[in-house]
Amino acid sequence: MSHLFWNCRGAWNRRTVHEVGALVKAHSPSLAFLAKTRQPSAKVERMKWKLGLKGFYGVDSEGRGGGLALFWDESLYVTVLDSCKRYIDVTVVDQGSGKTWRSTFVYGEPCVEHRQRM
Repeated sequence: MSHLFWNCRGAWNRRTVHEVGALVKAHSPSLAFLAKTRQPSAKVERMKWKLGLKGFYGVDSEGRGGGLALFWDESLYVTVLDSCKRYIDVTVVDQGSGKTWRSTFVYGEPCVEHRQRM
């Protein structure tokens, strides 16, 4: 099982969609996390069809900053426990092996003076 984590700095421009699609095609991750999508999650969700990953959970961007997206394939059962503008906390069940694990996908605080809060 492989995973993809990327600070994409805008998930809907043509170059980003192409690059993420190429990475997914080359590495076949079961799960992909994109940070700093700079888009509403409803728009980013449309990428799941281009990526071939059926599951999706997103956090809307605030203006032109932030935004998180988590995509996964059908072999995983993902339950979102909590989310906010900086993280998505999930439990994952790998239906092939039956193993369960927990992960928190984080986009850290960009302002140095506020990082201790995170």
